Amino acid sequence: MAKRFIIILCIFLALPIETFSASSDIVSTSDSKYTYSDFIEDLNALTDKYPDRLSKTYLGKTADRRSLYCVVLGNPKAEKQIFVTAGIHGREYINSQLVMGMIEYYCRNYKSGLYCGVSYEELFDSVSIIIVPMANPDGIAISALGPDAIRNATLRKKIKKMPRTGAYSNWQANARGVDLNRNYKMYSTYPSTKTYASQYYPGPKRFSENETQSILAALEDCSNVQAVINYHSMGGVIYWGYHNKSYKKRCWSFVKLFRVMTGYSTIDESYTKATYGDFEHYIMHEYKIPYVCIENGISGVPVPNREFSSIFKKNKLGFAKAAYQYR
Repeated sequence: MAKRFIIILCIFLALPIETFSASSDIVSTSDSKYTYSDFIEDLNALTDKYPDRLSKTYLGKTADRRSLYCVVLGNPKAEKQIFVTAGIHGREYINSQLVMGMIEYYCRNYKSGLYCGVSYEELFDSVSIIIVPMANPDGIAISALGPDAIRNATLRKKIKKMPRTGAYSNWQANARGVDLNRNYKMYSTYPSTKTYASQYYPGPKRFSENETQSILAALEDCSNVQAVINYHSMGGVIYWGYHNKSYKKRCWSFVKLFRVMTGYSTIDESYTKATYGDFEHYIMHEYKIPYVCIENGISGVPVPNREFSSIFKKNKLGFAKAAYQYR
């Protein structure tokens, strides 16, 4: 009974502040294709406008020389962190748009916004949100704009010769033809794709890609990561897992936050190797912390922008919920 009362109280306290609007001063939530140039423009504008609550760190460059960034929402010296990635697959750029919209929402309501009676400022002072909003800008460029968006002539020529599934808009890999989500190679079994391609090729070796190395560097720079949120598309499901049964309860308590918030069904991937060494299994086995892969969208990939408002409404409180749980 007491637990139910607390849940109801949290909802009640959040209601006066929350409008569930995707309206934005900076981040365009109506762009049908959220590109790297959109991301950089938004990132610079947000960090300039909110320097007391948002900061960015340069991580490195992609093969086509696009810069990779990590963003800190809240106190950079917070004792605990939640780690977030989006846009690992090229065709899933709506999740980069989502995360940037969420960042702006929290920055705009930093002092006035409440979750369960606790201000966002207080939440993110003790638990900061570490975000890689666009983990695969080259792949996003190919999916959104086609192969000619790749500036390096040699790369561009190779891309046009690579095995491809569907149109270029369906491109999943980076500009080198490596599926970044599978570049962690947790297992000795590999998929049928054994060459550079639009999807599924895990790379010539573990951590071979600049983008993967940048994510690992951002993770290693965190002092005390509590959990990981990885935004993908599509299906309206949440993938999760646990290293062993002794910490299943801990992981499930985190997953439930997002299941209730989004209404998505959950799929336990603890003992499957069908994903061939993806980021999920790397976090499960190397970091042994809770992890969720939130698959947004239901209309195919790239997810059409008409779904953005619904996706935003379902996900917007995720950072606050995670910070509140681990504060």
